[in-house]
Amino acid sequence: MMASSEGAKWEHVHDDNNVEATTTFGPFLDYLLLNYYGVLREEVVELFQRNKLDLRERGNNGVRVPFPELAGGDVWLSASTPEVKIADPRKYSYFFRNEIFCGALTTRKGLPSMRLRFHTCILYEQNLDELEALSNEVAGHFFKKPDKIQVSRVDFAVDFQHPDFKIPDEEDKVTRAAGYDRNMNKDNGMDAMTLNRNSKKMQAQLYNKSAKIKAEGQEFMHGVYEKLNGYDNSLPVFRMEFRYERGLLRELKLPNGQERRKLGIETISDLKGSLGDLTRLAVGNEENGFRGSWVRFCPPETRGRDNRPPAAWWKAVAKKFRSDMPVSGRIRQRPGSNPSFTHDRMMMVAYCARFAAHLKLQNPSSNVSLIQFPSEFQPHLSRELSLKGTTWAAEVEKKRDQLQEKLEPNGLFSGAA
Repeated sequence: MMASSEGAKWEHVHDDNNVEATTTFGPFLDYLLLNYYGVLREEVVELFQRNKLDLRERGNNGVRVPFPELAGGDVWLSASTPEVKIADPRKYSYFFRNEIFCGALTTRKGLPSMRLRFHTCILYEQNLDELEALSNEVAGHFFKKPDKIQVSRVDFAVDFQHPDFKIPDEEDKVTRAAGYDRNMNKDNGMDAMTLNRNSKKMQAQLYNKSAKIKAEGQEFMHGVYEKLNGYDNSLPVFRMEFRYERGLLRELKLPNGQERRKLGIETISDLKGSLGDLTRLAVGNEENGFRGSWVRFCPPETRGRDNRPPAAWWKAVAKKFRSDMPVSGRIRQRPGSNPSFTHDRMMMVAYCARFAAHLKLQNPSSNVSLIQFPSEFQPHLSRELSLKGTTWAAEVEKKRDQLQEKLEPNGLFSGAA
């Protein structure tokens, strides 16, 4: 379960030389966007239509709309689209907010009738059980009976302090993300690295949280940090944040045998049991040094090496993401990620054929037969090994160790020809 401001854990993790230390806080639920499907109450639609028409005639910025007994109190109906975008203004006609949430309504068919996002400060005060109860309570005020309440986007974050920490260079990230952005603002001290910006599936951002608190007025975070044991107000706080969009959440189905044909992460209840899966997808497993993760950060001195180990601060952050997280088995191994002699044999043929094709491009008369191939290939392989400063025996031994770690007890090579 996500840590609240009063219950978050902390720990010091030292690097191999015990010189530097990282203090971690969280993980925190930092963003929760919900889709509500169903038939809206007629009186609610009429109330919003009437007030929106009045706003246009009077030219006001917004109007207070009464909602007796609604959690968070009456709502403020805005005359314009809010800066924090939770819905497409071309498709949603009404944008509103109160002390607990902000939302958008539409009467267009084929879309969620309502989209709702809890304010960040509420996420730090409530756990997922309480947020689920709140979402159901809100539905009762807007819908006759909602067909479903679906998680559209969720963000998890770990905050940390590390002496003299700076956002790493691009060369020190190892990631499967396709896009990369770096934004440094000297005026407000903001420094952020973003991976897969605007992706419909998964994004990540590493940034100076202290600078963002100051720039965007998130003063409530000071109260959160002051309650966390180990917090040092003389050091800036940095944040590693993962954002999971609907495109990814819908793909995470349970394996066969566990609620067969079960849809992806739909409800908050689904989310509660899948936090470990989502964080494992992002940072990998501690057992294998957090390799195989969607992203990891490595020490600058390991540049140019294969299988670069994670940096000390990243080990601490990744471990905190995985702490006390349930696993439901929604994340499965990607095809080919397990050791397979058959797969490697197939890829060997493909690479050998491509190598022979390269030789033929250089010399059209080249016609290397399969029996001649080893002798043609050997000089090129020796050169590559020399450039890497290694030997064939050392590379084979390294790969053997990696396979040994991944092999199942019954052996994946059994029966291979």
